[in-house]
Amino acid sequence: MANCLGYADCPSGTRCYVARGYDSRCIEPLPLVIIAGETLRHSSSLLNQGSTGYPCQFNVDCGPGFACYKPAHAAIDGQCFEVKSTGQ
Repeated sequence: MANCLGYADCPSGTRCYVARGYDSRCIEPLPLVIIAGETLRHSSSLLNQGSTGYPCQFNVDCGPGFACYKPAHAAIDGQCFEVKSTGQ
C-alpha cells in the first residue's frame, strides 16, 4: 500500500487512490457494494453507510475508521476503504 502519484506508481492489478486528508495509496479496485433501493447514487443518503467497497462522495459517507478513496484524477464517485496508519 505504497504512496502513489498516478497509476504508473502502482503494481499491476492496483490503482492509485486518493482521499482528502490522507496519503494516496495503491489499492485493488473492488466491485461497489449495492445499496438496496438505490436508484440514483447522487440522490441517495450515503452518510456513515460504509465499510470497504461502499460507494461514497466524501469521507463522512464512510463509517468510522474508513475514508472515501477515489481513483487519482477522478471526479465524484469513490469507495470506502479502511484508513491505514503511516509509520507506526
